[in-house]
Formats: sequence, structure tokens, C-alpha cells
Amino acid sequence: VPAAPVDWDVDSVMLLLSQDVVDRLSSLLRRPLVRVGTESQRVSARYGRCSRTDVVLASKLVLPASLAETAIQAAARAYALYGVSAQRFAYAKSTRSGLVLPVGAFHRWMIDSGVARVVSECASLYLCAIVESLAEEVYRRVVLEPNNEEPSDEKLTRDVIERRISADPELWSLLQPHAYLVPLHQP
Repeated sequence: VPAAPVDWDVDSVMLLLSQDVVDRLSSLLRRPLVRVGTESQRVSARYGRCSRTDVVLASKLVLPASLAETAIQAAARAYALYGVSAQRFAYAKSTRSGLVLPVGAFHRWMIDSGVARVVSECASLYLCAIVESLAEEVYRRVVLEPNNEEPSDEKLTRDVIERRISADPELWSLLQPHAYLVPLHQP
């Protein structure tokens, strides 16, 4: 059963985390983003167009099964919210889809990094929702106490984060550097 989404109160989260910890978590979350992006590029190479099904397939291939299922469900929820939004151009895509991370920035990143010649807005929305779901899961497993969903009394440092990630096999395998999987040059 997927856990409920984390209530992202940015002020309370930033009180718990130092800038060093935020930087470390950001660099760790960049790894699955690049891996899913690279796999999306490989999957969509045949037609030169990246769609949401390509991002879903790439997520299923790259992420551990339980994380992939939760992330894809979060992406489907965001897509449903985006689809029923009545004011099409009045708000940003991330606002209409209920996401915190900017969908437009993910779209630009997918185009700039060469995921495909054409990237659908649904693909970028799905990728954004998947990364946000992974961020929530990392926050839940690393920052919060696993037993009681409360912030730990232990001061969070880079070493504490590394120790907690090493104790969780799914996160450990997902957040390892995989530079050998990223192509050295793009076609």
C-alpha cells in the first residue's frame, strides 16, 4: 500500500535540514533523474518522440518495483489533476497538476539533454511527478523516523544520510552513481 504523500511545508523542512544536507539530497536525486532520462532516451529513440508511456516504461526499468509503482501512481494522479484543470493557461503546469517541482523546467531539461527531438508535455509532467515522488520517498525514509513518521532527534549530516541510505537496499541501489550507464556522446 503506497504511503500518503508527504505534506511539503517548505519552511518546516528547511528548519530540519542544513544547506549541506539539502545539497547532498539534491545530488543524490539527480542520479535517478538522469537514469530515467537516459532510459527514456533509449526507449524513445526509434520514433524520436518521447511520450508519457516512454517515461513510464523507463521508470519501470530503472526504479525498484515498489518505488516504480508508487511513482507511476503519483504521476497518474498529477496527470489526472492536470487534465481536469479548468483554467488552461491561467496557472503553471505544476500548479494545475498539484506538483511542487516545476514541470516546465523538466520539459526544458528533457529537450536540452536530448531525450528526444520532440518531448510531449505529458512526458515532462510524468517525469516531474516521478522525481517528486522519489523525493518524498527519500525524505520519508531518510529524514523521518521510519517507525513513527516523526522527524528524528538525531542531527542530520551527510554521514547520517549516507548511513540511512546504506541501511535501505532499495534506496541504496537507486542512489548509487551509475555514470557508466550514461552515454558519453549523444547522437
